Amino acid sequence: MRIKKKLESDINELEIALDHANRANADAQRTIKKYIETVRELQLQVEDEQRQKDEIRCANISPKANEVQLSESSSCLRRDATLFCSRRRTSLLRCHCHEVESINEFDFSKPKLPSALDATLRLMLSSFASRTTT
Repeated sequence: MRIKKKLESDINELEIALDHANRANADAQRTIKKYIETVRELQLQVEDEQRQKDEIRCANISPKANEVQLSESSSCLRRDATLFCSRRRTSLLRCHCHEVESINEFDFSKPKLPSALDATLRLMLSSFASRTTT
């Protein structure tokens, strides 16, 4: 009877741990979605500022020089925006990497029983099997 209560207690603890891990996973997913939205907003802001910068340059440069400088500046701005976005994504992924790793480390398909509990369970099953066969 004690063993049964102990097993039920351990199962309840594992269920509680699973609930906590699921909540942590949901929180991490929400946080990641917020950061993705922030990155999108920042990308739009960078593009707008680049467009404004180009317009100001165009107004101050002669038409012939404008063509050369426009092509150079557009390639530079694309490169800078891509670099900024990739650095931002890398930074965000590093911030939340440990959360995702800790969630992924938990094996939801097989609850892990303490070794003493596992041994007790195996002993009970073998004694039950020996009683039913004799």
